[in-house]
Amino acid sequence: MLLVRLFLCAVAVLYVVSGVAAAREYHVQAGAAADGDGSPSRPFETVQAAAAAMKPGDVCIIHAGVYRETIRPANSGTADQPLVFRATDGEDVVINGCERVDDWRPAGDKMFRAAVKLSLDDGNQVFSGRQMLLEARWPNAGVPAPRDLLEYKWATMADGTTPTKIVDPQLPSLDLAGAQVWVSSHKRWYCWTGEVLASQAGELQIKDNSDSKGNHICKPGGRYYVFGAKSLLDSPNEWYYDATAGELFVGGADDQTLPQGGCAA
Repeated sequence: MLLVRLFLCAVAVLYVVSGVAAAREYHVQAGAAADGDGSPSRPFETVQAAAAAMKPGDVCIIHAGVYRETIRPANSGTADQPLVFRATDGEDVVINGCERVDDWRPAGDKMFRAAVKLSLDDGNQVFSGRQMLLEARWPNAGVPAPRDLLEYKWATMADGTTPTKIVDPQLPSLDLAGAQVWVSSHKRWYCWTGEVLASQAGELQIKDNSDSKGNHICKPGGRYYVFGAKSLLDSPNEWYYDATAGELFVGGADDQTLPQGGCAA
């Protein structure tokens, strides 16, 4: 009897060490009950629920649906025992990091607003259906995103520009409180953003962002655009987010046609 028990214990240890015993299969189904345990009969409601439970070698089977979530596994897999996420055979699975925005209201001047929480700061992005929208800016990009995403229109710094002042006779008089400026005034790969401190027609006062090598510096001939202010929202399919009020503004073709299928991250 003792030999049998020792043999069974040894087999159990080898089974666990090999990883076979530890491996589990979790199921996820959009619209499932929130208290699911990941089993086929009681699947998790979200992919994140499975990601939080999975350990090396585990498999997550995702059933058809749209999953609007950010997925951060609690544990890492290994080269021999990866974490596996896969769609159910023959079913369409979409994982979308954006949340739908439906409660749109007219905001005047061909603008619409909706209460929404965006938490990615400079990483926030807005879509209308499958169309990526550009953050409101001056000068306007002139092309829809993502086509020519890095080759849009920009303004040019004129004589009188210094590290803390951008001079441009074309710059309109706008309320640029809280705005930022994107600058490329040296080699093409030296691009940076800085804070707008004050503005008037033809001039921006900005925070000094220059370094000891003169890479981040404004100078005549440099290129720039301004973003991050509601006053810059003047075209359809542009957006501006008021983080303090928790409101997203989107430009429309008129004052009546509400945005459809919008989503934001």
